[in-house]
This record gives sequence, C-alpha cells and structure tokens, in this order.
Amino acid sequence: MNPLWFLAALPALAAPAPSPSLAVRWELLSNRDQGQERVRMAFHLRNGGKAPWAMDGWALYFHFAMPMHKEPLVSGLRIEHVSGDLFRLRAQGGPALVPALAPGQTLRVEFTSDPWVIKHSDAPSGAFLVFDSAPAKGQPLALEITPISAQSLERPAGQRTPGIPPEQRHAENARQGVQAPAELLPTPVSLSLGQGVFKPFADFQVVAEPSLAQEAQLAAEVLQPRLGRRPAVVAQGRGLVLALEPVPGQASPEAYRLSVTEAGLRLAAPSRAGLFYGLQSLRRLWPLQAPLHTLELTDAPRFAYRGLMLDVARNFQSKEAVLRVLDLMGQLKLNVLHFHLTDDEGWRLEIPSLPELTSVGSQRGFGGAGAMLPPSWGSGPEAGKTPGSGFYSRRDFIEILRYATVRHIEVIPEIEMPGHARAAVLSMKERARRLHAAGDPQAEAFLLQDPGDQSKYTSVQLYSDNVMDPGLPSTFAFIERVVDEIQTQFQEAGAPLRTLHMGGDELPAGAWAGSPASLRRIAEAKLKGPGDLWYDFYGRVQALLQRRGIATAGWEEIALRRTSLDGQPHNIPNPDFATRNLRSYVWNNMIGWGAEDLAYRLANAGYPVVLCPVSNLYFDMAYDPDPREAGYYWGGFIDLDKPFRFIPFDYLRNTTEDRFGAPVNPKVFVGKDRLTAYGAEHVVGIQGCLWSETLTSPERLDYQLVPKLFALAERAWAPDPVWATEPDAAKAEAQYQTAWGAFASTVGLRELPRLDAEGPAFRYHIPTPGLKVENGLLHANLQMPGFTLRYTTDGSEPGPMSPVWSSPVHLRGTIRMAAFNAKGRRGLSSSVTMP
Repeated sequence: MNPLWFLAALPALAAPAPSPSLAVRWELLSNRDQGQERVRMAFHLRNGGKAPWAMDGWALYFHFAMPMHKEPLVSGLRIEHVSGDLFRLRAQGGPALVPALAPGQTLRVEFTSDPWVIKHSDAPSGAFLVFDSAPAKGQPLALEITPISAQSLERPAGQRTPGIPPEQRHAENARQGVQAPAELLPTPVSLSLGQGVFKPFADFQVVAEPSLAQEAQLAAEVLQPRLGRRPAVVAQGRGLVLALEPVPGQASPEAYRLSVTEAGLRLAAPSRAGLFYGLQSLRRLWPLQAPLHTLELTDAPRFAYRGLMLDVARNFQSKEAVLRVLDLMGQLKLNVLHFHLTDDEGWRLEIPSLPELTSVGSQRGFGGAGAMLPPSWGSGPEAGKTPGSGFYSRRDFIEILRYATVRHIEVIPEIEMPGHARAAVLSMKERARRLHAAGDPQAEAFLLQDPGDQSKYTSVQLYSDNVMDPGLPSTFAFIERVVDEIQTQFQEAGAPLRTLHMGGDELPAGAWAGSPASLRRIAEAKLKGPGDLWYDFYGRVQALLQRRGIATAGWEEIALRRTSLDGQPHNIPNPDFATRNLRSYVWNNMIGWGAEDLAYRLANAGYPVVLCPVSNLYFDMAYDPDPREAGYYWGGFIDLDKPFRFIPFDYLRNTTEDRFGAPVNPKVFVGKDRLTAYGAEHVVGIQGCLWSETLTSPERLDYQLVPKLFALAERAWAPDPVWATEPDAAKAEAQYQTAWGAFASTVGLRELPRLDAEGPAFRYHIPTPGLKVENGLLHANLQMPGFTLRYTTDGSEPGPMSPVWSSPVHLRGTIRMAAFNAKGRRGLSSSVTMP
C-alpha cells in the first residue's frame, strides 16, 4: 500500500472539546503487534486543567467491541471488563503508583485486543468518567479519534491490506461499462413497450368495486402527482380499471397484469397484494413530469418470502424510521419485516403486564443498580436518550402493524430466547426484587434465572448472565405471557400473528451446567445432559406456539443437532424437528468455517429455509475497507454488487473471494452439498439483515440500507438472470458485467432520483469516486451514474460550489473529488497528487 494516497484520503478529524480537566485521545498503533494477530492501541490522557490530575479516584469507561487483553499497563493502571462491550481504565486500587498529571502533561497508556481494528467506527466510543466520590454518576467525556494510518493496517505477506487506492476503485468501476437503465426494478416476468403514449383525459377516474376501496385510494394517491389532481374513485367509468382475476400463466397469488393503451389503463391480479404490486410498478413506469408509454406487463415474484430483518434492540430506531422503511419495502415489493425487538442490550416492545421490560429493559445508562441496563454500543451514561434507550408503546406497535398490513408486509417479531436474553433476564430480576420488597408471593412468577445458578459462561458478545433457564416453570410462564400479549396486539391491529421468531442462536457453552433448576429438568425429562436441554427447550416453545396457531422460526441453530465426527464437534440437521415445520434462517456461509453449504443441507433435509447469508445479505457490513466507511466487516464487505451477485440456489458457484477479498482455494468446496430439487422446494425465500450495533443515528440506518435494498428486491422478486446459469465462466462474467452495469444505471439514474423527488426520504450511501492519472490527465468514474463530480486542487473537501469534473483534465496539486446528488449531499472523497 502506498501510504501517501491513504493519508491523503483521510481528512483531519476535528478535536472535540475536552472535559474541564481531562482530555482523552485514542490512537491505533498496529494490527500486527510484535508480528502477531493482535491489535495495539493507546489512550493519550492529557490534563487540560490548571491543577494536577490525580491518577486514582476515578475510572474511564468506554465501549469496544473486541475482547481486551489482560496485561500490565502503565504502572498502577489496568483495564477491566465490565459487561458486554463496556470496559474501564482505572487505578489498580489504593494509592496510585502513577504520579499525578501536571497541567498540560500527557500520559500514553498502551493496551492490546483481539484483531482487527481497521475503521474509525472500530475505535472506542461512548466514553465517560466515574469518580469514586460519586460512584452512581457518569460524566460524558469527549473522545478524540486519531485518523488511522496506513502503517497501522499492514497485514502479513500474502494477505490483503485493508483500504482501496483510488486507482483500484477506478479499475473496478471501469469493468462494468456504461449500460442503459432498465424500465422497471425489480425485473418483471415480461414487459413489452408500445409505440404509443397515454394522454390523460379530463374525466380520468379510478374504476373499482367497493370491495377494493383501499387499493383504489392507493391508486388515486399514486396518480395524483402524475395527473395534477386526485382522480375520483367510481364503480363505473374510464381511466384506471382495477380487477380481481387470475393472471394467465402465473400461479402466484401475488402476480399481476398491467395494460396501458391510449384509451386507458387496466390492472388485474388474483389478490389485493398483486394489485398493490402492480401500482408500485405503475409508479416506476410513469415518472413525474414524463409521459406514460403504452405497454403490456405481466409479473410475479420468484419467492413468496422477500424479507428484511431490522434490529432495533442493539440501537433503537424511532417509529417514524420504521414506517419509512416499510414505505420503501412496499415500493420494492418486499413483503416480510423480521422485527428484531429484543436482545442483550434492549427490550423494545411494551408488555403492559410486565412493565419492567421497558422501564428497565429499554433503558441504558450508568448508575442505579437494577434500574436500567448498562451502557453499550457507545450509548454513554445517560438513560432516556436514543439510540441506547427507547421502546415502542403498545399503540406505536399497533400502528406499525397496521402500516405494514396496508403495504402487504407481514411483520414477524423476534423475541430472543434462550440466549441473547439479558434485557429480559435483568428486567425480571428487578421485578422479583421489587415485589419481594412489597411482600408479594408472586414475585418470582416470571423469573428467568435460578438464583442458585453457578454456571460459568461467556457469550460471543462477552456477557455472562444472558440466558433464560429452561428448568424454571417461570421461564415458560414468561414466554406465554409475552406471546399472548403480542398476539393480542396483532389481533387489535387486524394483522394475525402467523409466525414468531424465537432467535435460538449463540447459546454460550457452559450455560445451565450449574443451574439446580436445569439439573432437575434433566433428571425429570430423562435427558442426557445440559446439551439436550437445548432441544427440549425448542420443542416446548414450539408446542406452546403451535397451541396458539403460531408457526415457529429461528436462526439456523434451531434446526441443528450437535454430535461428533472423528472425535471433533459436528452439526447435522436435527432429524427430530425436520417434520415440525420449524423455519430456519441461515446466515452462516463463512468461507473456511466449514458450514459454507449449511443452508442447502438443511433444505435438502426438509427444513423450510430462509437464505440470509452474511457474505451477501448482511447490510450492516461496511461498504468497503476504507477506514471512513463505518460498519462491521467480520463477514466481509457488502457493497451494492454483493446482494446483486447472489445466486440463491447456487451461491457457491460464484464465491471466489473470502471476506477480505483474497482468492478462495477451490478445495474449500470439495464435498460440499449442492441444493437438490427437493431442497429447492424448501427454500421459502431470501432476506437482507440489518443489525444495529453501528447504527447510532437514523442517518446511519439509511446509509447502510440504501441502495443495498434495491439489489435485495431484485434477487427476491426477479427470476434467475442468464449469467447465473451460464456454464461457461468467462461468458457468465461478461454477462454479469453487462447486467450489473444496467442495474447500476437503473439505481443511479432512476431509483435514487425518484427517492429524492417522491420519497420516502433516505440519506443513502453515495459512492466514492475512482481516480487515475494517465498521460498527465485526471480520469474519474463512479460505481453508478447519476451524480455530479466536484473537486478541489488544494486537498480540501469539495463543496457544492466546487468545480465540476466532466472529462479527463490536466490539473496540479492535491486533487480531492467527491460525488454529489441532486440535493447537494456528498459522499466520501478520493484524492491523488498531480505534479
């Protein structure tokens, strides 16, 4: 890596205002500390006050996602793990061994962690000070982040170093060429454009039977800005005719047929959902201030399940933000919102009969043991502030359900169990404490952990108290109470609860081994040991839901049986549950982890499977390795092209790189299962997943979701493209680049401008320019058209009035360029130096 381009790409981070006395700056030193896979970093503690700063009597709390290493620090100081991603730096106890900091003096404290740190969003966050004299109060502290240097990112020989030089970006963008945009996204079954143009007439009306009043009003809403007036809805007349009838040649109930002639429009479908999707297509085929051409359109979805998982537990999103997401999902013909409402870090749904779930479980802050959850994901010490704190009232949730139902979107609530349940566990512990103090004999009626549990475990997210106890009757009383209340809310919204997602993932090893209640359950049910409690719990929850007419879903673990092969741990499809209609959501296709074909193995075994592989459909993954692009990357980098490139029934076919872009050894796929015809019948659909650890604002949600959601919609609705089944690899790649170029043009020239003009408003990701200098001329390009490129020649960030780049040009100096949309909002910049 050339460190010059890298450093030029990083604008100086403005130093935040320090606290009255102590200022803290973080610096990344190395990702290869002493040649090992270990991160070394440092805090620089500076006394900005006028008096000496004592090095004891206080603790600096901060959030960091990776485990910290226990090692000697500056004499007298140590880093301690508090819970989850919360750590603290403090004196070891007693008189400090470090002399007080004199005014203006800085102390450098180095420490190490597990790898990796390659982004500014990886840095510690949410810092606050707690003084021994006020142990229940946290004082927010600004934390300055030193821009990451190229040297700190260097990897061993043979491994790709994070970062994208502008020349590489330019070469990648150039491969796709320039293609004309498609008429409609997602791609329909068939679309034939005529030569004529429909011209609106004065008595244009929406013609529909009274039973289609909802669809007729939606049609009037779509047509109003196109006609310049809201058309009347009538039972007899001319204009746009809506009809419920079969679509020839299409078996899907969501199919539709749209006919546009010079005399009028006709939309027919076998269901109201089909009419809704037809109106979304009409919206796209008839842009504002543009003519509507005559056409014949027949369309139907590939998959019945076309979903998005939205996590609001780790970081909360407002009701309004959820409604915006539902709006866009409806327009893109996505029909399932998998709503991740609970996790270790938050419970986001009001259950009126269990008020602690929101009075405790929805609030994050410091102080007041039991009154709230501890801070996490940078939420800081103060409770009551989003995104760390927040919940949906019963009224809010019913409004969300009704809003989704109008858009033919099924909401599947996820209530994490038995693991990832810390918010619920601590909330019910506080309930028991409160009622015990009041002498209530029902204090432990919903307790989720045995008070005598001596189990020792640590979850993936570094919690040691986040698991429900399956040996307690109160655990199942809790689940019943929550399920019944949620079902009631669905019924009140007029949206039947068809499926509940129980999570079921990442149960930490060692859970339940020391629980008296669990050990009793093992004996009573004649189980072999704590491991069998897993399957016992799943079966009991599934039966509980089945009695209420609710189907059970969960992450892939609910469909797996732990066993061994050649003395090593091994997972197989659980034969005991294969016929119980347990829907499995499979995310793990990580190259080299051994489960690359897991989704296909489960489908081949008869499990209903939703494909949501991390390699292509985890939208919280960063767009690319640029340190300024926030997001996770443990599963790779997910740009717009990754979901577009996904082949649902043969995703190993075009898996050629690992998560860091290194070539995959073909031996990895030897012996892996392919999807059988029987298995294909059990793939119910695909889903994008947006986890929220790094979604610290509504803007961050927008940024990670759009435009990736367009690619998800294309893969979920449209049939397999020709490049997905072409046997010749070179020909398939050429076909892919042509298709990708057309898709990128469609998104850049049509979909994003339409969002800007019509809404819902999203602060979507704008691509970073690719740059190269050739023969003394500056060349530039973008991943997609539709943006204006502006530049400066002094290395400063471009603004909306900076010069426009339109063709290769000779310039001098440090050239910095960024793309701007029609509203003047810009993306990240690239820079090169031209002599």
